[in-house]
Amino acid sequence: MPSGFELSGLLLCDTGGLYYDWDGDGIPNWWEARYSPVGDKMSMLANDDSDGDGASNFAEFVAYTDPTNVLSRFVVEIAHSADVCDGGFPSSQRNATMMLRPRLLSEGSGPHFVLRWQSAKGRIYSVYSKHDLSMPWSTTSDAEIEGSGVEVEWVPQLSGGEMFFKVMVRLADDY
Repeated sequence: MPSGFELSGLLLCDTGGLYYDWDGDGIPNWWEARYSPVGDKMSMLANDDSDGDGASNFAEFVAYTDPTNVLSRFVVEIAHSADVCDGGFPSSQRNATMMLRPRLLSEGSGPHFVLRWQSAKGRIYSVYSKHDLSMPWSTTSDAEIEGSGVEVEWVPQLSGGEMFFKVMVRLADDY
């Protein structure tokens, strides 16, 4: 080692550009390059809606959907017995949130449905429930589910009467 040369505590880690965001809009360069019509890493604007489906490009990144395909969106399905549930999907919330309104057959008769969605790695899915839509949603979720890239099924704890459910997706803290 040359004289006067010291090693510092610097650790270099090549992420392959996974976390680079040259334009600072919250969408990584690799995502912008993949879905940008011109293939560059800074032409996609976070607040634009490239496919006209009502979800911003940033919301599509968080939900891990294709911002160039109007049919690609975050969807929560209800798997249920016949005529157990009604679905209500406010269009303004469909890519960041799904709100579901199941009807229970009878109190204490056990769950008659599950909520199901495709998860993505690096995402956290928060499930909320309430009985009265005129009341605000709780700040505490019923479940926090880490995305793994496979379909998730969540069985709600039903407490009788009409219930409403909301599923929100966010980036994991370490993503």
